[in-house]
This record gives sequence, C-alpha cells and structure tokens, in this order.
Amino acid sequence: MQLFSIGLLELHYDGSLKLATNGQPIATYTNDTIKELSRVFTGWSFSKKINSAALGYVPALDETNFFGNSGSEFFETPFENPMKIYSAYHDQGAKSVLGTVLPAYTGSATDTAARDAYAETELDTTLNTLFNHPNISPFLCRLLIQRLVTSNPSRGYLYRVGLAFANDGTGVRGNLKAVVNAILLDYEARTMTNVDPQIVNSITSVNVSYGKVKEPLLRYVQVLRSLGARSQLPVGDLSAYGYPAGQLNNLGTAPTRYRYPATVLDLGQQPHNMPSVFNWYLPSYTPGGRVASAGLVAPELQIMSENLVVRAINYHRTIDYSAVFDSTAAVLPAGQGVSGLLGDTNTALDNVFIDLGTITANYISQRTTIGTGVGAEVTAATYLVDRFDALLCSGSLKAKYPYTAGATDPRSIMIDQLATITVAAPPINLATATARVRAALYLVTSSPEFIVQK
Repeated sequence: MQLFSIGLLELHYDGSLKLATNGQPIATYTNDTIKELSRVFTGWSFSKKINSAALGYVPALDETNFFGNSGSEFFETPFENPMKIYSAYHDQGAKSVLGTVLPAYTGSATDTAARDAYAETELDTTLNTLFNHPNISPFLCRLLIQRLVTSNPSRGYLYRVGLAFANDGTGVRGNLKAVVNAILLDYEARTMTNVDPQIVNSITSVNVSYGKVKEPLLRYVQVLRSLGARSQLPVGDLSAYGYPAGQLNNLGTAPTRYRYPATVLDLGQQPHNMPSVFNWYLPSYTPGGRVASAGLVAPELQIMSENLVVRAINYHRTIDYSAVFDSTAAVLPAGQGVSGLLGDTNTALDNVFIDLGTITANYISQRTTIGTGVGAEVTAATYLVDRFDALLCSGSLKAKYPYTAGATDPRSIMIDQLATITVAAPPINLATATARVRAALYLVTSSPEFIVQK
C-alpha cells in the first residue's frame, strides 16, 4: 500500500493533502489494516520451480511445496510465474480491509478446491478494494509523471492525468495506456515555455521547477541505445542456456548481450539490483538548499554524491574513448570492460562498444566541405556539438545558447574547446577526426542539458 497503490496520506485529485478537522494530514491506513491485509496473503507461494542442473534447469516444473525455495541465482523460474495458493496455510477467518468486510470460510475443511477458490476470491476482492480507492489515482499518477516527464508536476497536471486514470473516455478505470497518453500529451509536458528561456521584466530566466534529473544508469543506457552499442556475444548463444528458440528468432541475428552486473561504484545503480523495495531513491527526496527552499523535490539526486558525480562522468568517458570508429578494422578497440560470463575463456568478448563510425565519417566529410577559411575550426566544432546535442539532448543546447566566442555558456565553452583539439587542415585522417569526435561526445554527455531531462 505504501509504495505501489495508495500511499501513506489521503490526497485530493490534484495531489494536495486532505486535512482532518484539526488541520493534520489523514493517514490512508493504520497498523490494523496492515495486519488484516497480511492475513489475506497467507498461503500464497511459488507455483513453479527449476528443473535439475543435469537437465540445464529447464523446463520448469510444478511446485508442490509451500516452502519451496527461489532456486538458482541465474534461473528465476519461481519469480517469472504467477504464485498459487496453498490453502492449508491460508487464514480462513473473517477480515476487514479498508472498510471491505471479507467473510470467513464456512465450507468443508476437506474440500481443497473450495478452499482455494475462497482464498483467490478474497485476494481478488482485496485488490479491487485497493484499485478503487480514491487515493490510487493521484498517488500513482504523480509517480508516473515523475518517472516520465518532471519531478514537480503542477496540481493541474496531476488532476488532468488523474481524470484519465478514473475514466479513459470509454468508462474504463485504470487504463494505463490512456494514463501514459495523458501524461505525455498534456500541455505541461509538451509546451516549450517550460523549456525555453523566458524574458520577464527584462530578465532572462528558465522554469527551474520543470524537468527531472536522469538516473545515472538511464543516462548511460541512453548513450548505448543512441550509438548502436554492442558486444561480441550474440544473443543467439543463449539457446545453450534454455531460452526458447522461438523467442530468440524474434530478435534476429544482430543483437548482442550486455553483461552489466557491477556498476554501483561508478553509477550508483546496478541493473535489476536495487537495494530495497524503496528503489534507489524516494520520490519525495529533496537535496536541501535552494531546491528545498523552493518547495521542490529532486528524487534522483538522493543517490548522487560529489564522488559519484565524477565517477559517472568518467564511466561515460571510458566508453566514449573505447568506441568503434572503423567496423572493418582487423582489431577492435578494448571497449568498456564488464563482468565476464562464468567460465568464459575470452572475457574481452563481453566488452561493450558504441559505434561512432557513421558520425565520424560524416564529420570528415563536413570538415572537407568547411575548408580552411577564417573560423573553419569553430564551424567544424559546432557541427559536432550540434550533432550530439540533437541526438542526446533534443537540441536544447543550440536552442538555449547561441554561440559566442569566449562566452561562458555550456555550448560556447564546448565549441571553443573542441576547436583547439587536433587542429588540421582538410583532408583530415581518421585518427584526427576520432580525437575530436570522442571529445565532443564526452563534453556533451557531461553537460547539464544531457544530465537533466527537460
């Protein structure tokens, strides 16, 4: 209830707190509610278990033991299948959850099918009670908006999305497709007035409350997806580990595997390994200072520290400077090292590369076209910054900061710096081009416009 459905405090549709007559917030549930709800979940356990190691752990087998364990670390069959009821371990007494009375079981103690049906009906009724609770709409909609658009949505934004949750236009409640559409297509998500600098009383300002800090892991994945990341381990090899051929065939022959089990030290996060059900950060976290004084939250900053800020940027630099620039080369660069597959004889196959070949080739062509006139290096550097800006920052650097030589805005600083790297008259060779392309990517992925989603 606290994390995934109704939250701790009662809310109005616009996300504001409901207050009791004494002016205090109203709790959505009590400790007694927790006790009653826990009784509803008694008797539920795993429905499937892994096969023997001799058979490669597949196919999955039916679990018949309420106390069955979760199985092998690498074959999560019990968690990939719905749970089932073991009625011998289910509390069959009367219960009351959030005002809904659940009657006691009155059937035969030896009728297993009836006892199972009773437990399943009781669980369905409880879930429906939570689903129809008035708090679920503002609570979940705020979390979804925070993950998809902005950490500090307005009350009007929350209200409009909440209406879509309550009714998708056809009378259906909780249609997540309609909710996501409402979030992404709302005026507040799409208007450029929240992004572009505005002049108020002759002072240029931006809406500092809009947007969200990208999680370090998501920033890194954005670079991988945008620049054709790959390893040398084809996904098709997973057939040896029991993955159905039909599923692998859907992926084709090009995809490769990415093995990133140890990124906590550099990114503060690790795939599929958050420290608790509370995620890596709380949705209400504020780092204090000016953010807190303005009444704003910045959840993702809870995992950031001075050390991690530097380590994350350096982690990006490693893959930037280990990229593929010529896919026809006999020897590939080292790539970014990850954890090798257990039993690997060549762990270099696990390493991940991004492909900067096309961008580098385009840059070489542009550099030749630009020629050697006055400002040629600045023009060439501008091309690279704007290319990565469009790819990774939605063009926000160019939109915000017209280039001015010697200026202190992020775009001008990057262009001036790049114009001094590997200065050479065209035609330039691959080594000269790659040095500037690498530096451009590194600078752009270190910029506020990349780190903060607007």
